[in-house]
Amino acid sequence: MRGKLPVITNSVELRVMGTCTNHKNHAPQDRPTPSGPALPSYPSGPSAPSFPSEPYKPSYPSGPSAPSFPSEPSRPSYPGQYH
Repeated sequence: MRGKLPVITNSVELRVMGTCTNHKNHAPQDRPTPSGPALPSYPSGPSAPSFPSEPYKPSYPSGPSAPSFPSEPSRPSYPGQYH
């Protein structure tokens, strides 16, 4: 048991000391470390431009096409029918 206890404490100490020293040494870099989880945000970054690009795409076709088909074809066809 004595042999197991030091092994467990050693492993725990190594892990705790390693993580503690990493956090302490990387204290300034600990902020970029959260950016590690933020890496999922980077994928969402490209997807963020694709979200606006989606509205943009419908905007461009619906913009020119909206004034094109409702206004022009309907107006000339109505007066043509009246005449």
